[in-house]
Amino acid sequence: NLTVIGNANTANVIRAQGMARVSWDRVVAGVTARRAGSVGFRFSACHINDFANLACSTYLSAAVPATGVLLETGIRGGSPIGVQSTNNVFRRAMIEGPAIGIDLKEADQNTFISGTSEICTSIGFRIQAGCRENTLIGVALESPGATYDLDDWGWSNTLQNCYSLGHVRLNGARAKIDGGLYQRIEISASAVRARVERMSVNYKEAGPGLTNSGTGSTVADVYDKAAEA
Repeated sequence: NLTVIGNANTANVIRAQGMARVSWDRVVAGVTARRAGSVGFRFSACHINDFANLACSTYLSAAVPATGVLLETGIRGGSPIGVQSTNNVFRRAMIEGPAIGIDLKEADQNTFISGTSEICTSIGFRIQAGCRENTLIGVALESPGATYDLDDWGWSNTLQNCYSLGHVRLNGARAKIDGGLYQRIEISASAVRARVERMSVNYKEAGPGLTNSGTGSTVADVYDKAAEA
C-alpha cells in the first residue's frame, strides 16, 4: 500500500519509465492543488505489469491532477524513444475527478478490468490515434458532464460489457463494442468497420442513442431502453 500526494507544482505524482514484470496493489496518487498538464500515474514504455486498485480520486485526496493515468512511449533497456506501453493489466482502477481520466497516447494490447473512470470534466477515457488492440472489460464510464465518456481514435480496440452514462465516440478503425449499457454511442464519419452489438442505448433517458456515419459498420441487436424497442 502506498499513497503519494504532490503539491501545486507537481507535474507527475508517480512516473514509471521502462518498467516491466512488476505488480502494484493499492497505490493512490493525488495532489493538494492541480497544476495544468499534471499526471497522476505516468507510464512510459512500460510492459507486462499488473496494476490493481490504482486510485486517483477526489474522494481520497484534496485534488487530483489534470490526467489520472497516461500510457505513452519512452526509453526501456537503452531503446530510443518510440517504445509503446504494452500488455499491462489494470484491475479495479478508481479514477475519479481529473479532466481526462485515462489517456492511452502510445499504448497497445493493454487490458482494463472493472473499476471506473468517472466524474471527469473533459474526457473519461481517451484512446489516441495509433493505439491498438486495447480492451476494456466491465469498466464503468460515468462522466456525463464531460465532452466524452470515451473517445476512441485508435485501431481495433474493444469494449466488453462496459457501462456509460455519457457520450461514447468511435472514430478509428475496427472498434468493437460487445454488450453493456450505454446512453449514447456515435460511430463518426471517420470510423471504418466499427462493430456494435448485443447492447443497450438510451440507458438513462431518451436521446440520440446510436448514430452511425461510419464506413462498413456492423450494428446488430441494439436495444433502445428508453423506447423499449
